[in-house]
Amino acid sequence: MKKTLTTSFLIFLAITAFLGISVILSGDLDETSGKILITTASTSFYSLIGLASIVHLGKKYDLLAKTGIIFCGIGLLHALYTTWFDPIDLHSIENRISLFFIGLAIGHACLMLLIDPRSRGVLALTVIAIASVVINTAIAVISVYFDPLEPIKLMGIIAIIATFATISAPALNFSIPKQ
Repeated sequence: MKKTLTTSFLIFLAITAFLGISVILSGDLDETSGKILITTASTSFYSLIGLASIVHLGKKYDLLAKTGIIFCGIGLLHALYTTWFDPIDLHSIENRISLFFIGLAIGHACLMLLIDPRSRGVLALTVIAIASVVINTAIAVISVYFDPLEPIKLMGIIAIIATFATISAPALNFSIPKQ
C-alpha cells in the first residue's frame, strides 16, 4: 500500500510539474493558465503532506498517517473543485486557507515525528514544536472566519517558538551520539 500511494503521489507531482512548466514556458498567462498553475501548486502541496504521512503508515503513528492521507484527498478535491468549477468567493478562499493551515500542521507533525529523540531535551523540543504549530493552526483557522488581525501578535510569538523548536530538535538530536 505504501508503495502504491507513494507512486501515486509522485506521478501526480510529475504530471502537474510538467503542466505547470509548460504553462510558464508558453508565456500565455490567461485564466486557464492561472487555473493550471493553482492546480500545480495545490497538487504539490497536498502531495508533500501525503508523502510525509505515508512514512508513518503501519507504524506507531498510523492514525496520523491515515488522517493525513485522507485530509490530502479532501484538501486536493476542494482545491480542484474551487479552482475549476466554483466561482471564487470569500467563503471558498477562507476554506482554502483553513485547509492549507491544517495541512501544514499535519505535514509538520509527520516530519517532526520522524525524529527518534536521543534525550529528554530533544523529546521536549519535538513536543513543543508540534504543540506550537497545532495551537497556531487552531488560532489561524478561527481567525480566518472572524478577525484575522486580532491574534497576530500571539501567532507571531507562537510561530517563533515553533520555528526555534522545529530547527533545534533535529539539530540537537544529531549532536547526541546514538546509544
